[in-house]
Amino acid sequence: MIRRIYIIQFLFFCCVLFSQQFQLQGKIVDENDAPLEYSEVLILKTDSIPIKSELSNETGVFSILLDSGEYIIKIKYFNDIGYTKTISLHNNIDLGKIKIEKAKNIKEIVLEGRKKLIERKIDRLIFNVENSISATGGDALDALKVTPGLKVQNEKISMVGKNGISVMIDDRLIQLSGDDLINFLKTIRSDEIKSIEVITNPPAKYDAEGNSGIVNIKRKKIAPNSWKSLISSRYIQGNYTSGGMGASFDYQKNKSYFNFSVNYDRNKRKIDENFVNNYRATLWEEAKVKKSLFYPFTTKLGFDYKLTPKVMTGVSLYYSYSDTNPTEKDRVVISDKTTNKIDSLANSNKELKNKYKFLSFNYHLNYEIDSLGRKLSFDFDYFSYQNKSNQLIYGQNFFPDSSPIPGSDFIFNSMGGINVDNYNFTFDMDHPIKSFTLNYGAKLSLSKSDSDNYFYNLGSGTPILDINNTNSFIYKEYISSVYASITHKINSKIEGKLGLRLESVNTNGHSLTLDQIHTNNYLKLYPTAYLSYTPNDNHSFNVNYGRRITRPRYFWFNPFRSFNNQYFYSEGNSFLQPSFSDNIELNYNFKNKVAAQFYYSHLKNGFDYVTLVQPDDITSRYEKPYNYVTSDKYGVNISYTFDKFKWWESVNTLDYNYSHSTSSIPETNASLNGNSLQLYTTNTFKISSTIFLEASYFYSFPTVDGLFKVSSTNGLDLAFKMFFMKKILQLSVTGEDIFGSNRPTYTGYTNNIELKNKLYFDNQRFRISLIYKFGNNKLNTKQINSNNSEQKERVQ
Repeated sequence: MIRRIYIIQFLFFCCVLFSQQFQLQGKIVDENDAPLEYSEVLILKTDSIPIKSELSNETGVFSILLDSGEYIIKIKYFNDIGYTKTISLHNNIDLGKIKIEKAKNIKEIVLEGRKKLIERKIDRLIFNVENSISATGGDALDALKVTPGLKVQNEKISMVGKNGISVMIDDRLIQLSGDDLINFLKTIRSDEIKSIEVITNPPAKYDAEGNSGIVNIKRKKIAPNSWKSLISSRYIQGNYTSGGMGASFDYQKNKSYFNFSVNYDRNKRKIDENFVNNYRATLWEEAKVKKSLFYPFTTKLGFDYKLTPKVMTGVSLYYSYSDTNPTEKDRVVISDKTTNKIDSLANSNKELKNKYKFLSFNYHLNYEIDSLGRKLSFDFDYFSYQNKSNQLIYGQNFFPDSSPIPGSDFIFNSMGGINVDNYNFTFDMDHPIKSFTLNYGAKLSLSKSDSDNYFYNLGSGTPILDINNTNSFIYKEYISSVYASITHKINSKIEGKLGLRLESVNTNGHSLTLDQIHTNNYLKLYPTAYLSYTPNDNHSFNVNYGRRITRPRYFWFNPFRSFNNQYFYSEGNSFLQPSFSDNIELNYNFKNKVAAQFYYSHLKNGFDYVTLVQPDDITSRYEKPYNYVTSDKYGVNISYTFDKFKWWESVNTLDYNYSHSTSSIPETNASLNGNSLQLYTTNTFKISSTIFLEASYFYSFPTVDGLFKVSSTNGLDLAFKMFFMKKILQLSVTGEDIFGSNRPTYTGYTNNIELKNKLYFDNQRFRISLIYKFGNNKLNTKQINSNNSEQKERVQ
């Protein structure tokens, strides 16, 4: 064995000794003969496989040692190929001065054509928000409403044909869900968003969290060596008047990039909820009117710096605060079904004081190892979320003639909140090897949620603590994961990708009040696979598979009660488990105009809140989350983009699916089957170079959602955008849900009792916004070179 090692070493040193190497050198200059430092010199074999890369020095000179042979030399300046030449290297070669035209490159970047409203790639759909009229002047939630493939209904976000989603901002996952996520998205102005990526089957690189898909919101950046500022104001009229204002500043020069923004909004919405419980002998009709208030003050600060030509580092900070006092009025009418007469009435009122804080911090370091594509990145993320509430609930019951029932009045006070802290450490490596591209990395996520609730009965005039409804709960979650994927371009027409993610999860739920601890530990694999076939420029096919997980929200584990009124309360479930889904898709694209997607998903261990009522007790009504749903969904999504005329672009989508869901708990329906058909169209009309119109419409036929039947809904949005002062000033006018027809009704059954819930979230609104942009695209710089390769991606 030792002899073999010596022989191998001897042969290696002989090869090194006798191999002939020659020097290839040159000097890279601009059109004025000024040296271009740190330009990238890429050496390829004649079959276009890269083998070596170097950077020019401060004087623009480069020198590379190569074996004798035939090569292609390419010089990358500003991330563009500015020079290409084939050489035959059999002796030392000096290429002399190589001129790269700076102005030409910059001009090409600045004059980049207007992107399409919608772009499609192998694993995602890209909606260019900056080209959408309807999204102008709103928030991120408004932008998601008009994004193809997404559905935002009653402030719940879902992906068409999917069971759930996760949301990312600039490729970083937001560890929020439900109302907390909605409130966070309302703090982001749509004018800050460049595009929204809809990733239906995410690769292994992304967290496995989120049954079925990821929405990645990409914020705008600026062009190199420039600064820009934006001032905006908006007025919104629904049932109540809302509005806001904001400003942002971006600065990029040489190696530094800085951005700052501040926004303040006053969002008021009227939310109507109607519940009908059809008992055996009694009809329960409840009308709830909420005045939803959300007044966020948000600020964002970011700084990036190029330490070396290959190393970029930076930090970003995001802070949001809101202090509001929403109100809620609840009226219940209880009737006898036999006589059709009112038995009694009940009124309750809720006054709340909410304080909401969100803090997010990120530190990132990116190291571009070489021009072959090897890149190492590290991210540290921290976020803190706080939601403190103080709610006063009071009311009384009445006889049919509206006279008060003696002794039925009540008043109580519930105070508490939730604090969430999350730390994330992520390492990621892109590592191309010849015709293969490897991506691998690791992530550690640490979360702690601390919630408490203090319940006081104020009926006697003196606050009395109710110990049975007072609690403290701490939930801890540790997730460690490693992942790897490999992409291989088999030939010019076929490309494949395989990925695998391994996640280890440890949870600990501790009820301090009950002195009970519940733990859950599991190790799971999440495979992904993609195969694409592109026979020519007109046709492309893609098939993919992925497995996902959805974890319950932090406070869903808290077993104690939160009261809505004197009859209805919510409680958590310490024994909740995550749900899993398997997703398969087959995609076809024709000329980037017609796209068809055939999909199948299987959901196991699905969870949600279940409203529980008893046939003979109308006052016993509460909701609790359970793992109880197993579901299969088959569907097809077809979209067509019509752009035959320069003045009209129309994007039209049809989505059909069939679902079969079963329940594992006896209180609900045992199973439910149903079809779903939804139609969408978005039409943009270019009246002139400064005037645009947009009309969007959707219609959803009666369908099923899990174990609920959902009525038909539709909505029409109209928008107008006009530019002034050489497009520095922008005016946008938008009408949402013009006919107020987006009012779904959900019907389900608990213990054979029909439950109906009709919701309306003040969707019929009018919005007008003004945006004023100004800046300087020609900052004086010592030199524009490859130091700005990162910033090139910031060109709008």
